[in-house]
Amino acid sequence: MSEINQFLKKRVSNFFFFSFISCLLVMGLWITKASAVTPVYVIYDSWNHDVVENNPLTYPIFTITQSWNIISIQDYHWNYGFGQDPIMVNGSISLYDNSSGTLIGSWAASPLFGNIYWEALPNIILNPGTYKIVDSDPASWSYSLSDYYGVGERQNWQPGLGFSAVYASATPEPSSILLISSGLVLLLLTGFIRRNCRESLMSKN
Repeated sequence: MSEINQFLKKRVSNFFFFSFISCLLVMGLWITKASAVTPVYVIYDSWNHDVVENNPLTYPIFTITQSWNIISIQDYHWNYGFGQDPIMVNGSISLYDNSSGTLIGSWAASPLFGNIYWEALPNIILNPGTYKIVDSDPASWSYSLSDYYGVGERQNWQPGLGFSAVYASATPEPSSILLISSGLVLLLLTGFIRRNCRESLMSKN
């Protein structure tokens, strides 16, 4: 009986060891993938470098066909060279669902490069749809009516459109979620089997 117990203990120990190594490999692959530098894309940009005025005639509206993690929204507040301090005016940048008019979120704006640029950091996932950007201080928000440098310079410029740029990263791939889920399940399963085997061996002793 003792030889059988020793054999079973060895099999359980080997099983646990290789399962543990498998868990480490799975988790290591996920961590390596997660820790890689995530590319940031400009998914909307209505700026240009022409002469600007204040108080846009229209607000920026953009459409996305895939989900994006919205990292940053930047608005241009030249305001005839004086800029505008977003902190002093409690400035914010908001996103609305353009179809329903529902407010997605409103975020406090921080100054960049003095007070010329406003930046909000939503850090939210936007699903495919059409969205509108609203600046809390349109009186100092810049736009232009001409495009001396050519429309090709900025992908979404239109006459009278408020200057905004949206920076985003791709949402996690389903394979990444599946990878970590599989690793956790394997880890839990290994622990469960190991505990049951130990209890079985103890009962036989």
